[in-house]
Amino acid sequence: MKIKKFVKLKGNKYKIFLDNDEEITLFDDVIVKYNLLIKRDISTDILKEVTSYNEKMQAYYEALKYMTKKLRTKKEIERYLEKKYDRIVIEECINKLINNKYLNNSLYIESYINDQINLSSNGPFKIRKNLENLGFKDEEIELYLNKLSPEIWMEKINKIVDKKVKINRNLGEYRLKEKIRYDLVNLGYDCKLIDEKLNNILVDDNVILNKEYQKMYQKLSKKYQGKELELHLISKLLSKGFSYDEIIKKVNLQD
Repeated sequence: MKIKKFVKLKGNKYKIFLDNDEEITLFDDVIVKYNLLIKRDISTDILKEVTSYNEKMQAYYEALKYMTKKLRTKKEIERYLEKKYDRIVIEECINKLINNKYLNNSLYIESYINDQINLSSNGPFKIRKNLENLGFKDEEIELYLNKLSPEIWMEKINKIVDKKVKINRNLGEYRLKEKIRYDLVNLGYDCKLIDEKLNNILVDDNVILNKEYQKMYQKLSKKYQGKELELHLISKLLSKGFSYDEIIKKVNLQD
């Protein structure tokens, strides 16, 4: 076969016209690699090699473009490429990205953790789990997490707890602290640090108790009276986390 002509396309691609009326699109560095501008004769075997190499270059450039928007993990790139390419092409692409320093686990992990600390409410356990789900090994993650001071996580806990206490409108101290603890554990914080904060805050819930009592009284008094009403009020207020002694005082005060 002979190459009849080259036509420049957008970017770094050329359309190649063969004398058997076949047309193929190649990257310019593929053309240079195989010296096609000079060697116009091309065998079937070489053509297969050229198109195979071009496919690998296509995967590589697509991966680079995918990585321009933000840092990507090996796992993310593999998932992106597997829609179009086979395993061998993907593996060669990944190796080339690593060799050319485009894939850097340490840089990704450090950037991810810093973003999580500054832009999210997540704690260390959840951050670690997220990174594991992205395909990183625990020892890679620990290398950076272990550098961080516990004070960083304590500061984040303080901000979260203080905000939740400030915006609380309907829970007593016990129920509020219970809910905050549950939320912080789900966010991935250490139980010891959580309890250290919660054990050192006092919640003045008298105003909230008064409001909740009035709201529940208006609702329950339409259905219950006397002792039965008192028992339902006590039960409902206890479920909100208010102190039993404070509830009794409140109920008796209204008698």
